Amino acid sequence: MLVEDMVDTYDNLTVKTLLMLKWTADHCSQVSYVVKVDDDVVLNVRALSRVLAGAAERGWPLVGRLLRRPAPFRSPSHKWYVPRWLYPEDALPEYLSGPSYAVAGSALRPLLRAALKTPLLPLEDVLTTGVAADAAGLARHHVPGLDVFPSLLWLTRPCLARASLSTGSLTAREIRAIWDTASRPPAGLCWLLDRLGIIDQGREW
Repeated sequence: MLVEDMVDTYDNLTVKTLLMLKWTADHCSQVSYVVKVDDDVVLNVRALSRVLAGAAERGWPLVGRLLRRPAPFRSPSHKWYVPRWLYPEDALPEYLSGPSYAVAGSALRPLLRAALKTPLLPLEDVLTTGVAADAAGLARHHVPGLDVFPSLLWLTRPCLARASLSTGSLTAREIRAIWDTASRPPAGLCWLLDRLGIIDQGREW
């Protein structure tokens, strides 16, 4: 566990993420990838490792769920509010969704150098994988199955989460249910879907 000298607030998530990337660049720069994951995410580590091995062969610097220039939220009551004075453009840059994405070890220092020259935004994924990545000339690559939102069906069939590489916006109870179910051999409907190859990533748990 790493503890940095900073105020741990949601608006400082950008600072926390950059400090994490800096520590990795200083101590583990030889890694193929570092994966940033929120604490409400279930991660299929083995399946993601296999995907990232393929991404490394292709030389992909940034990997995740790509969001293509969405409009910023302008309502002050919204969790991800971005005032126009802070970001005047009508569309955000392309970026990778924040709950889980991967940064190649070779991209860490260029990304950090660019981020230090970028006005701070409270949206860490937008700043890190969007604005700073553009400034550093780092390409983003979309990977299906990363940062999937849970469906209502998962409340009764947690094994369906095995079809994803990572699943976010979960409660602690939902995380436990998915983990327990995904860690057991599939049965019933999940066995059929597994045999059909629909949730074959579940074999990687």
